[in-house]
Amino acid sequence: MKPVFFILIFAIITNLYSCKQSNGSERGLTGNNIVEFVQDKNDKIFFTDPIDDTTNFKKVGDNIYKDESGEFYILNLCSNSISKDTFLFLEYFKNVTDFIDLKSYRQIKKGYFQNKGKVYMWWGNSDGEYPIEVEGADPKTFVPFDSVAGGTDKQYVFHGDIPGSFKIIQGADPKSVNVLNPERGCWNCNNCYFVDHKNVYYGLTKIDGADPKTFKLVNMDSIDAVDKWSRYFDGHLIK
Repeated sequence: MKPVFFILIFAIITNLYSCKQSNGSERGLTGNNIVEFVQDKNDKIFFTDPIDDTTNFKKVGDNIYKDESGEFYILNLCSNSISKDTFLFLEYFKNVTDFIDLKSYRQIKKGYFQNKGKVYMWWGNSDGEYPIEVEGADPKTFVPFDSVAGGTDKQYVFHGDIPGSFKIIQGADPKSVNVLNPERGCWNCNNCYFVDHKNVYYGLTKIDGADPKTFKLVNMDSIDAVDKWSRYFDGHLIK
């Protein structure tokens, strides 16, 4: 065990209570009655080492746990900035009893899952993970993209500007669509290209006149894509 620095405990605990949660008391997080505060001297990051919660929480699914009273939880992680270059990470159990249906829950891939006949994604921020629905997606045929937020089912192509929501790319063909994410693109910022057998899209918007057969990324400073007719940047035609 690495050295414990008790001198910072008061300041750290104060910051810990700012981790938002929808359940549990206002002072403390579920599942960590005893916590060790540890500093890694190499990267100067503080983290917590919860002591033996396995006696109270039993894993019953991918990241789903059940306590002795029958409540369901996910093992969650929140973080707080202690200083300019120091963060504290706290692992705790978040109650999801009202949301999770263990009989219908099934992990799809890479953070996506189905629950109660709907498709969701676990989205994480500094307060931990929470579910976002891919509205209208068919859980039986939904396949997530590898490089950007979204995916396809038997009817539609979905793209998300998390933490907002997932939307359907109107007219895009799920059977032929390909994702072209520029080097400067963001996986959830609506700044990637989608190409199917008929059209080219930038985020959720179709680029009129773009040629899907010759459209490709070039990743230059002022041009990020070209086709046989034109050059493009951020989905706009460069004249």
